[in-house]
Amino acid sequence: MMTEQEMEDRGLIEAGHMFRCSRAEKAHEGGEKPAVFLSENDKRRADWHGADWTDKNGVVHHMLLCPECHRKLLAIQATHQRDMYEFENEGIL
Repeated sequence: MMTEQEMEDRGLIEAGHMFRCSRAEKAHEGGEKPAVFLSENDKRRADWHGADWTDKNGVVHHMLLCPECHRKLLAIQATHQRDMYEFENEGIL
């Protein structure tokens, strides 16, 4: 996961501290993309996460995720980790 500074450097946090989820509107309950203004001292900033992923061509994609999408990403990562562990250890275990 990225630090807030990394998120700002990559343009994921807009000027004035506007946090807007990188995923499409339809990916969110109610069909609206979460966008909130969070001051520097707002504790809800910790609920937003920057994430990178690399596609099959080696291109790195940067995302800013709202709390809901971050939970979904963690579930995907857990499944991927389990699948990779099973793949790596096939025939050993």
